[in-house]
Amino acid sequence: MTNSYNKIHPSLITLFVMFCIFGFGFISKIQFQREVDWPFLIFMASAVSITATIKYLEMDAWLSGYLAVITSYSTSGVMFLSLICGITLIARFFLPIAPAVVLLSTIFIPLSVKQGVNPWLVAFIILVAADMWFIPYQNSFYIIFEEAGLINNQLFYNRAKFIVYNFFIGLIKIGSFYISIPYWKSLGLL
Repeated sequence: MTNSYNKIHPSLITLFVMFCIFGFGFISKIQFQREVDWPFLIFMASAVSITATIKYLEMDAWLSGYLAVITSYSTSGVMFLSLICGITLIARFFLPIAPAVVLLSTIFIPLSVKQGVNPWLVAFIILVAADMWFIPYQNSFYIIFEEAGLINNQLFYNRAKFIVYNFFIGLIKIGSFYISIPYWKSLGLL
């Protein structure tokens, strides 16, 4: 926040604050090792750097060239968002949710401006579509739930009914996407 005033690089300020926190004993070495969410920090660092890496390697132009063929079929913003939703659902069969969201956002948000669609709406569609799952391995929370639900090697619920229920929830999410299009148009997002 103070970079515009003091012209000191934010990483130097962060390093100084960290040394103060350790130097004055606000946090111990053990707390630093155990209580910091390291997997999340590593994920965020890789998520931030993947965009810079893609731009440095000029893969964004290469991907945009290939995706221009796909997006050329979209004659409207609604068709463009439908393509994004479909591509996200297909990508989720191969990628976990976090890498899929980062990769697809990096690719489609720059393309949204050319299609006349607000980037916020593209990010929203990617997040909603990436959260949908139709096969249990696509959702780590469901796998944990299922492992916790084993009692004497038997599930305490009907798995087939739950999967069918989840499928219909996914269809409701896709339906709500199309129902909300007039509202998005009224806001000027499309």
